Amino acid sequence: PLRVPAGENDVGCECFAADLHTNAAVGRYKPHRVLIYDKHSGGVGIASRAREHLPELISLALTLVNDCACVGRVDGCPLCVQRLTCDAHNARCDKSAAKFMLDALLGAFDDDARGR
Repeated sequence: PLRVPAGENDVGCECFAADLHTNAAVGRYKPHRVLIYDKHSGGVGIASRAREHLPELISLALTLVNDCACVGRVDGCPLCVQRLTCDAHNARCDKSAAKFMLDALLGAFDDDARGR
């Protein structure tokens, strides 16, 4: 809701499927992309509106993760990297991985798009 009116249940991402019941010893589905989509049938424009603000949203998310008070928690917390409605119960959250991913995503945009 920072720039696009939406709730947690209005958008989904690729990590919420494919491996919810996979045996940890066998491995885990690891997508090679970030896929964020409208969860409403036919879409209601949330993803396309978010695209207009994507560098800013990624930068804000990175600031939120970096500044979160849950220092020392490898898995982060519900305020920074965990999702309250996660089907996998946030079993594989990693705060440093979230920082790495957000930084890499932000680096994919040019300086003008990032607002630097």
